[in-house]
Amino acid sequence: MADVTKIATHTARLVNKAQTAKFFEVSVNAVDGWIRRGCPFIQRGDLRTPWIFDLLKVLEWRFTRPTRACFDDPEAMSPRDRRHWYEGEAVRVQVEEIRASLITCSEFRTEKKRILSAIAECLTRLPDRLEVACGLPPAITGVIRSELEKARSMLANAQNE
Repeated sequence: MADVTKIATHTARLVNKAQTAKFFEVSVNAVDGWIRRGCPFIQRGDLRTPWIFDLLKVLEWRFTRPTRACFDDPEAMSPRDRRHWYEGEAVRVQVEEIRASLITCSEFRTEKKRILSAIAECLTRLPDRLEVACGLPPAITGVIRSELEKARSMLANAQNE
């Protein structure tokens, strides 16, 4: 396999911040975040001087450095990243509610109550239907009825939670 470092000349690998963002398909703000986290660069930029990066060095830095502790644990993040994580989560929840992918707690409780009521109603009618459909004797129907009553009381308790 060919050595990838020799494919492109050193000067062909030199790019500015916008080109780096385009190469990695991220925003320029993401590249700014990388710089704060130690992304290697050739030349520091300012108002008159562009940032210069060696794409090979940036690739090595991006894909060989150890991963962050945990993206799902905001307590393991820096205070700034933690704030951004919480703000992002709040926006994500709002978007999901707008898309109707999420429902509010009160909507959930209402729907849960409706579903559990329908199940309880089916459990109430089941012994009579079994008795008629299967020709069960009344003694067996009584046992089924008592077992289903236990299940209905569990549903009633779940409904009140």
